[in-house]
Amino acid sequence: MKINKAKFRKEIFEDKFNGNYTHCAEALSVTPQHLHKYLTSDSEAGPNLLGGLALYCQAHHAYFWGYIFLPGHSTIVELDEQAATTEPKPAA
Repeated sequence: MKINKAKFRKEIFEDKFNGNYTHCAEALSVTPQHLHKYLTSDSEAGPNLLGGLALYCQAHHAYFWGYIFLPGHSTIVELDEQAATTEPKPAA
């Protein structure tokens, strides 16, 4: 599982935190150094950053899976958000 770095950078880091590493890192429960290394290198997000993003999305009613690539897939997971949060109907 990988974060769509370009979407994360634009929609969260830049739009929500105005490019501020300290504030964004605090919201994701990681260090500013960790966030900086992730955003400025080829490194991938580890469990701390993925978990922080999941909690941030939950707290701010953002769609976590919209920021995720899954291994073996060439595109972002595009699920209908409402369908993903709706409970299945019981069988008749």
